[in-house]
Amino acid sequence: FHRKAVSEEQRGGLVGILKLCLNDSSKKVRRAAVDAFFHLDLSEDRVRKEIIPLVIERLDDRSKAVQRKAASKLLGFADDVPLERVSMALGKLNPVGRPRRQNRNDMTERYLSRLVRKISHTKLQTNV
Repeated sequence: FHRKAVSEEQRGGLVGILKLCLNDSSKKVRRAAVDAFFHLDLSEDRVRKEIIPLVIERLDDRSKAVQRKAASKLLGFADDVPLERVSMALGKLNPVGRPRRQNRNDMTERYLSRLVRKISHTKLQTNV
C-alpha cells in the first residue's frame, strides 16, 4: 500500500486484522498475513517493535510453509531476531536422533539456516 493511498489509521486497522489472521486455522491465511505485514508501508520503527515479534512467533508455526515465509521475511531484520529462537525452530524441524525428513523440510531448513548464518554474521560484525 502506498502511504498516500491509505491513511495511518487505516494501516493500523489492517495491522489489527492481520494479527487476527496469524491465528487462523488455514495455513494459507497465516502465511499471507506474514507476507502482508511487509507490504503495509509502516515505519521501520513500528515494524521492528510491533511486527517483527509477531513474525518471530511464526517460526514455531505448525505449518512449514508459514515457517518458511516467516524466516524469509526475517532475513531483512536479522539484527532484531534472537538467535536462540531460530536455532530452536531449526532443532524442532529435525530433532537429534530422528531420521532426517526430506521434501518441504529441506526448504524450511534452508531458510532457517540462512537466517541463523545472517544473525551470526550480524552479531560478529557488531562485536568486532
